[in-house]
Amino acid sequence: MVRLNNGIALIQVLLIVAVLSIFGMYVTAKVKSDVSVALLSQDNAKGFLTLKSVESELLFALLTQEKRVVHEHTNVYVRNWNFFGQPFYIDENIAIRIQDHAGLLHVKELASSHFQPLLRALGYSNERGIVIEQSLLDWQDTDTLARLQGAEAQDYVVGPRNGNIYLREELALVQGIDNSVYDLLANVVTVYPKKHFNPTTAPQFVLASYVGDNIAREVVSARANGGLDKVSFESLTGMQETIDTVFAPSTTMTIRIDVNVDKVNVSKEMIVDVNPYATGRHSPLNYFEVKW
Repeated sequence: MVRLNNGIALIQVLLIVAVLSIFGMYVTAKVKSDVSVALLSQDNAKGFLTLKSVESELLFALLTQEKRVVHEHTNVYVRNWNFFGQPFYIDENIAIRIQDHAGLLHVKELASSHFQPLLRALGYSNERGIVIEQSLLDWQDTDTLARLQGAEAQDYVVGPRNGNIYLREELALVQGIDNSVYDLLANVVTVYPKKHFNPTTAPQFVLASYVGDNIAREVVSARANGGLDKVSFESLTGMQETIDTVFAPSTTMTIRIDVNVDKVNVSKEMIVDVNPYATGRHSPLNYFEVKW
């Protein structure tokens, strides 16, 4: 009987030890998980703070400095920036892209003589280009008569606007513009006010619609290597400045900032008008779009 009681007691002790061990393992795992979450939250907060600091410093530089690269400048942004969408780095954890909107095609220019060459440069046929071009014209004109390859209200569930397009996303509703076409156009089109065209900051496909594929590739290569100035650009392309074509960035630009902190990536993309000469009730900074 004593042995039986001792056996039962031993089993009870073993069960208690097992339960305590399992509980201890759970507590340890929970603590590790909580610590990981806390560290992740800490890195996330650090990433947001770093991004906001970079944004403030960059915008201040854009408001106070000329929009050109000065390699000997004391300001790290002025030493490294460009305005044609190529990433530049403040350090190994901070990447910035700036795309001048004067280098993009305005949505109103999508039915211009440069639109067909642009679509060909993007890899689309003339037939597809005609459908898109005429549909864009029908989308924005005020009548209800469809062009031969265009589309009017009877061809849509939503649309057409019968007026100017004010959002890039609206392009995806137009006949002939599927997701693949939209993804390409979204990077080369602007819907915001544009006073001049700046070919020196134009994406390759836009530039190709003006000077052809081969010359556009040469320009992009020279630009990426830092070997493109006004004289060399004119020599390569034959283009010269006019009232409507100016080799200088505009005040409207898309800015993307990426910050990495350990395993956390924090990004912000904004379309902003940066005008250091704003007066009166006009703000020097006007945000059109912001995406985190």
